[in-house]
Amino acid sequence: MSAQEEQDEGQKLRMRPWLEQQLDREEYHGFCWLDKKERKFKVPWIHASSQHFNHMKHSAVFKAWAVHTGKYFHSFLYQSCRTWKANFRCALNSLPDVVELRGENCKAKGEAAYKVYRIVDRKPKRRKSRGR
Repeated sequence: MSAQEEQDEGQKLRMRPWLEQQLDREEYHGFCWLDKKERKFKVPWIHASSQHFNHMKHSAVFKAWAVHTGKYFHSFLYQSCRTWKANFRCALNSLPDVVELRGENCKAKGEAAYKVYRIVDRKPKRRKSRGR
């Protein structure tokens, strides 16, 4: 079943198809493809306590994921932003076919902080052969 068919039936998309869909739409500030062919993308990662933090701008993709998964709750905004970001990070890190590219491509601090990830092809699982 394609991601579109799954969405049409009212089911929630899994994270990877949701990520690709959102990246293609380019709706969220700083959340974009860096190289679509290589499947590298950037996620805004500005700290919520930063003086430059704007919740509407910098946590929009985290909020969208919370809404999509049904984990969006109205509460104290700073706390919500932290929770949305943590949930997004945990979901992203749990994907076997998405890896964080640490190093010089990532800016860790400041108003333009971001992380870079790549969607990789999953290797098919090898079947264990029984030795006779």
